[in-house]
Amino acid sequence: MKLREGFVSNSSSSSFILKKEHLTAWQIKCLVEHTHYANGIMECCDDPWNIEETDTEIKGDTFLDNFNMEEWMHYIGINTNLVEWK
Repeated sequence: MKLREGFVSNSSSSSFILKKEHLTAWQIKCLVEHTHYANGIMECCDDPWNIEETDTEIKGDTFLDNFNMEEWMHYIGINTNLVEWK
């Protein structure tokens, strides 16, 4: 049996930026209110993404990757090649 000492974490952080010019009004609403719209469709979490909407972009970040945002984007028809992941 191997023992590991020190801090171990399963959490991670992630972020994205997406130009609104590539999105429909419905897709923007589904991103901003992702926990509401994804409920019952995908596994949701208690730690949703922080989503910021500017005039030109949707920005999202999370410290816990519990909600699969990329899968949700595919589901609502967003071309994830247009997403800038960080």
